[in-house]
Amino acid sequence: MPNAQPPASMDGPGGVEEAAIRDVRVSAWFDTNTFEKKHGVQVFVPGRGWLHLAVGGVAAIFDTAEEAKAQADEVKQQASLANRPEGGGDGR
Repeated sequence: MPNAQPPASMDGPGGVEEAAIRDVRVSAWFDTNTFEKKHGVQVFVPGRGWLHLAVGGVAAIFDTAEEAKAQADEVKQQASLANRPEGGGDGR
């Protein structure tokens, strides 16, 4: 499988620090048991590429794109806070 890499876990070994994340997107999944469309979240980490977000070592899969987008927005916010310069980034 091309680009097969372990999921980007925010809470486990081999995890990704929020400060390393440069982009976040919603990804399409397909449940081969139910044949239903599912949605996940991917994070871009330089040097590692696009990685599927995992929680507790399991890929975070959502039933709706809205749920996945809400998770993606939360990860974006965490990453932007982690990348903010000390002092709030307002020059003070």
